[in-house]
Amino acid sequence: MGNMENFTTVFIESNQLCNLNCEFCFYRDYGRMKQQLSLNFLKPIIEKFSNLEKFFITGGECTLNEDIIHIVEYLSSKGEVYIFTNGYLLDKDFTKYIELESKIYKCYLTVHECDYGRIVYRDIYDN
Repeated sequence: MGNMENFTTVFIESNQLCNLNCEFCFYRDYGRMKQQLSLNFLKPIIEKFSNLEKFFITGGECTLNEDIIHIVEYLSSKGEVYIFTNGYLLDKDFTKYIELESKIYKCYLTVHECDYGRIVYRDIYDN
């Protein structure tokens, strides 16, 4: 095993759950695990790597993880936190995004130019 001190960036799959059903998603072909990453599971792993400074959180849809606020809060005390979200919950649970906003370095909104039946992404920017 290489020197663990060399690792500065980590990608964390917080879950495989998603609130969309995109045709191009590889989870459609391989299925999704229902388990979600918890802070109690993640914390001892992160503590093994002393030089981590960038944390990229993905999913499925990471905002569906029940522990996401606590995970982001913990990771933000260690370095920069980046999340990838489809933004679809902006109209449902905006308070979660507000809580995350103060703790993340950047939020990447994945836009697929689709209307999934309830929100069109251009509507997010029109408000």
